[in-house]
Amino acid sequence: MTQDIKRILYATDLSENSVHAFGYAINLANKFDAEITILHVIDRMMDISVNMVGVYVNEKEFEGNFQKGITHITEEINNRL
Repeated sequence: MTQDIKRILYATDLSENSVHAFGYAINLANKFDAEITILHVIDRMMDISVNMVGVYVNEKEFEGNFQKGITHITEEINNRL
């Protein structure tokens, strides 16, 4: 007995190869009328790395750039969809 797939978790590193995996996820979702959840993890830098960058960029500027990066990645994912 096979079970229907209702949810698919698509984890991506946003690489070119991940596009192929997304195609498989779409095909499965269409076949089973399933919902796809997209996961992309953005890891914060370790404290020592932040301190090293802090020599060149102040903390507010660094945090602003980090938030811009998150916004850019979010927009890229939405554009791909």
